[in-house]
Amino acid sequence: MAEATLSEASARFAATLKDSARPAAMAEVNRFVRWCGPERPVSQLRGHEVSLYADVLGPATAEASRRAEQVRAFLVYLKKEGLQ
Repeated sequence: MAEATLSEASARFAATLKDSARPAAMAEVNRFVRWCGPERPVSQLRGHEVSLYADVLGPATAEASRRAEQVRAFLVYLKKEGLQ
């Protein structure tokens, strides 16, 4: 089986979310995936890059924290599913 790309992994993640939570979560996860490269294999994702994306979110505000939490949930999902 071929390794999952970030785009494929985000689609799997979306399927695990409740309908009411999906739009907000996936808006931020999709931004993260586009920033990293959608066709990039999940295994090539590095912590340093996640840190750089956190810098893109800007100063620590309630909105930035909410956006970061969406990405964090995606990263936890990748780890839990053995994709990362």
